[in-house]
This record gives sequence, C-alpha cells and structure tokens, in this order.
Amino acid sequence: MLNSILIDAGPLIALFNAKDKFHSSVRAFLKEHPYRYVSTLAVLTEVSHMLDFSRAAQHDFYEWVMCKGVIIGDINQNDMPRLLELTDKYADLPMDFADGTLVITAEKTCIREIISLDKDFDIYRLPGREQIRNVFGSEKPKTKSGKINRKQVLIAGNEVLHDKDAEYWENAPVKEKLQTITYLRECFYGKEATTGRLQRFHTMSKRK
Repeated sequence: MLNSILIDAGPLIALFNAKDKFHSSVRAFLKEHPYRYVSTLAVLTEVSHMLDFSRAAQHDFYEWVMCKGVIIGDINQNDMPRLLELTDKYADLPMDFADGTLVITAEKTCIREIISLDKDFDIYRLPGREQIRNVFGSEKPKTKSGKINRKQVLIAGNEVLHDKDAEYWENAPVKEKLQTITYLRECFYGKEATTGRLQRFHTMSKRK
C-alpha cells in the first residue's frame, strides 16, 4: 500500500501545464516517488482556476481526480474555528485558505509530509511544534565534501524572493538591515562573524 502524502496546488498546476517551469521536475518526481496523494477542495479549486487557460488541461485534471489520482480530504464547517486560528497565527505571511485546509488535513490524518513548491510549509507548525516536511526539493545543496554550499543556498533563496519582500528590504531602516545581516552571518559562520566589518558599517550608518 502506498504511503499517503499531502500535495499542494503548485505541483498539480505544474503537472498539468506543460509550459510551467516546474513541469518536468514535478513530473519526474511524481513518477519516481509514487504516493497516495491527498489534498482538499480548496487546493483543487485553485488548480482549476490556474488551468483555465486550457479547457483540455482542466479536463485532464478533472479526470485524474475522478480516477483517484488525488484523494480529497474532508474539510467542513466544524474546521472553521481552527482555520481562523491558523490564519490569525500566520497573518504575517499570510496563510491562505488552501494552505490552512492542508494544515488541518495534516492534523486530522496524521500525514506529516507534503509536496509543495512554496516555502511556507517550512514555517507552518502543527501542535507540539511538529513540522510538515516538504519532500519536493527538500535536499540542501551540498559540495562534493558533503558540506552545505552556502553560495547555492543564497542563490536558491534569492530566486524565490517575492517582490513585496524585495520592496520591504529596499525601504527597511539601516538598523533593521544590520540586524538581519547579523542574524544571517551568525547562522552561517557563528557569532564571531558579527564583529569588525559590521560594527564599522553600523558606525558609518550613524553618521548619515
């Protein structure tokens, strides 16, 4: 029996849209990693909307669902209080309705893995601080020595940077930028990396 796994809208859209930049990688991943895919009506609605450029693509998707290519999880009115709690908790992201239904499905089914193109599931937490592990592209870039390649991590992070985040960074106060840079350098190189150059930068910024 296949293991059950949650699937988000992004991979489904890519699977049925041959022009999507993730089409080939998603198709290959799903072929190499057979699962029993579980999703929600909210996710399927989002997929259908994004495939409205092609009646044929929508039809293929509906037939795939009809043949139980994806199992529709049960989300009902009784789940609305929890959904409201989640959307309030992650209002800074924000968490959309479809993501909320996937988190609730994880809580109700004990499924702890998902296939998603989004980074938001790296942030969402279940009760007990348990994470829903995104198995698509979950391996961190490494060098031949087996160590994490920091340059590749930064490049990958930059590729998924949203426009609103770029605008926020451009307009953020110097002090806030410094705090962010300090935190990132400590994550990669340890606390000793926050001395010297960053202190001089902070001193110069005060003069402006």
